[in-house]
Amino acid sequence: MFTYLPGKRGWLIIGLLTTFSAHSATGFPTQVNWFSLKALGWTNTDGISDDELGRRIYKGRAIFNYPWTEQFFVRDGSGPLFLANKKAKTLSLMKVNTRSQSPGDLEVTYRGNKTSNCTYEITDKKTYFNANFANDKPEQPTLLLSIPEKCIDQKKMAEIQAQKREQEQKLGKWLVDGVNKEHYRRYGY
Repeated sequence: MFTYLPGKRGWLIIGLLTTFSAHSATGFPTQVNWFSLKALGWTNTDGISDDELGRRIYKGRAIFNYPWTEQFFVRDGSGPLFLANKKAKTLSLMKVNTRSQSPGDLEVTYRGNKTSNCTYEITDKKTYFNANFANDKPEQPTLLLSIPEKCIDQKKMAEIQAQKREQEQKLGKWLVDGVNKEHYRRYGY
């Protein structure tokens, strides 16, 4: 095991390859914004202006975006939650109310490891509500909405994991080769 840390270039390459492996796993970048979606032909079904959407999901994350799913979620931090439909290429605001009226209490869970009846579950965590009212018995999370979705495609998941392992091996080999070349350049052996 070597203790040499790569220079700026090495860390940059590690970061880029990690990003590309996440992108290749879903076929969609993990970080999105409205203007990049709009350039790909996506539309907004709620009538929210482009500027407003740009602010709401400026650095949005694509949540549970797998090749076999028909939809996924987009969210910027603890901001509002948007449902993205891949087939219709539409982005719509999820209008679910939490006890605290804060969208930060919304949590999405993908229940896709079953053989049938797989769903996205949107729950109210009640974190903000419980923090504002510090009583002895905090309220438990509540299921607000359940959206049907396709179950995990085990074959596709295995392909994604194999691709990721292969990319990590290539990255490791590249890094070791670079360290060895630098060591040889500096010390001659």
